[in-house]
Amino acid sequence: MPTTTAPETLLLAYVADQYRATYRDEHARIARAVALVEAGNVTLLPDGTATVRSQKGQATYTVAEGRCNCFDLTAKVACKHALARTLARKVACLRRRARYVAYLDAVTGEQVHGIAWPSLDGGSLWYAPDEDVYAERLRTVRLEELVLFGHLEA
Repeated sequence: MPTTTAPETLLLAYVADQYRATYRDEHARIARAVALVEAGNVTLLPDGTATVRSQKGQATYTVAEGRCNCFDLTAKVACKHALARTLARKVACLRRRARYVAYLDAVTGEQVHGIAWPSLDGGSLWYAPDEDVYAERLRTVRLEELVLFGHLEA
């Protein structure tokens, strides 16, 4: 059962999509890394390292600077543990920068509540409505289309 919150789920879906677009041959590994993050198996530590609990059994792996102490040395990108650490760090970074917003729908004139965050490259803003917990209706928006309410984290 996922232990991420709705905003974290949206941000994780966005980050994972960016990775899938970049690493087209690693979709299965990315999916396993996403499952680790969703299950709450990744603990980010203040020194930049992470501990990642195994999906099977009680094993815990340490990931530091993209290197993991597991036995998966065949990965082109990284093992699923190192990739899970990277995804979790990017989600945490985006969460700090995300805002609760209302999107001003140009057609209906209604305000649709959701969250917005800057793209990973910083070139655009992404928006997802509150009810879109699986990031199916992500869209890029302009800042002037939003009413900003505040940070996700108090």
